[in-house]
Amino acid sequence: MLNRARTLARFFKISKDAEDTRDVLEELIEAEEPTSASLNPLEKQLFLNVLNFRKLTAADVMTPRAEIVSLSEAASFEETVRTVSIAKRTVFPVYHEVLDEVIGLIRAKDLLPFLGNAKTFHLRTILHPISFIAPNMGLLELLVQLRTSGSPMVMVVDEFGGVDGLITLRDVMCELVGDIYEEGCIPPLVRRSDGLYMADARLPIEECEKTLGVPLLVPLESEDTDPPEVDTIGGLATILAGRIPQKGELLTHPAGLQFEVLEADPRHVVRLGIKVLSAS
Repeated sequence: MLNRARTLARFFKISKDAEDTRDVLEELIEAEEPTSASLNPLEKQLFLNVLNFRKLTAADVMTPRAEIVSLSEAASFEETVRTVSIAKRTVFPVYHEVLDEVIGLIRAKDLLPFLGNAKTFHLRTILHPISFIAPNMGLLELLVQLRTSGSPMVMVVDEFGGVDGLITLRDVMCELVGDIYEEGCIPPLVRRSDGLYMADARLPIEECEKTLGVPLLVPLESEDTDPPEVDTIGGLATILAGRIPQKGELLTHPAGLQFEVLEADPRHVVRLGIKVLSAS
């Protein structure tokens, strides 16, 4: 209680510096003593997310270039539908000849009028305008821009106009309220009735360890080497295979796990199945 009182005193004595104010508010939230009127964990996390929001830039939350799912303006209706179905996303950038020449965006629902009438389809006829921003643009400023324009997506470009990544309104909102899964998307880690875990390859290793209750990097450490420097379970699968694994491969982890590559492309793993092996 004494610590909290000191923190409150510091709060009312501090200058108008916004950084100091946020720091003190974070301390108050973190140090809050549990009472019937105290914040629940979700409320506490939401407050902390709001306080940290102003510190973030576009580069912190963008989908990197290598993971962008895009469409060529020359794509046929069948090719477009196939890409939308596989990606399970709702908005896509459209480019002229290369990704650095993005000319607009489409929403998945824009394809509905062409069902049964694909002969009249051309991506250019259903394009929506798209904005371009610098990587150092503040996330709060970006949120205002997205709200004002009504656009669901912006492209992040470097000083030479090359595409670095993209950001959707959903990405921005996730920084405030946590992960939001679009309809039809598979959450990062779910357990099926048969015990197999279905995982998005971008799932952070720390989150996977919490769910499975086993360390994933320490067992790969040896006397001569430190644990591998990798952040996601997709990267972990690549380390286990010694290369980018292909769809259908089974990879055994020394912690008593088996990874099955459910989806992959030539550049990275997309989705994994994780099975906890029975103790021998």
